[in-house]
Amino acid sequence: MKTPLDRCDGALLAAFAAVALLGTWNNCLLVNDGGVQLSSGWLGNAWDLYLSQLSGRAIALLVTFGPAWAARWAFDLGPASYVTVAHALYFAVPLLLWVAIRAIEPHRVFSRLYLATALALVYFPTELILGAGLWMIWVAVAVDPARSMRQVVMT
Repeated sequence: MKTPLDRCDGALLAAFAAVALLGTWNNCLLVNDGGVQLSSGWLGNAWDLYLSQLSGRAIALLVTFGPAWAARWAFDLGPASYVTVAHALYFAVPLLLWVAIRAIEPHRVFSRLYLATALALVYFPTELILGAGLWMIWVAVAVDPARSMRQVVMT
């Protein structure tokens, strides 16, 4: 059974919440590569051109900005609402990865390390955040002594 949040986890989550709130408030993604992705999603077919130029980043872009584009389409969001929703969904991705790591890790070290790393990387290109989370999930699986070598390799 997993332990509830302790002071370290609470402090990291509070710091991440502060970063997410400040980032949404000042539209931080518009000064990062997010500005290009958000506008591509807003302009519709511009996404195809952008994605074809950066196909190596496709998975990270779809995971981090795809939900915002889907929300824009589903709810017919105006520009200001779209940018706010896009920021909220963008910051939700590291939290979801943190929850996934926390669910499978044998110790709290990996989820804490990931959240601390995400705090530093949240304003950087999206593939760093997603890649760090996926690697941390693999490491959390790999160090669990209850897992066989086959499970580790398959992961």
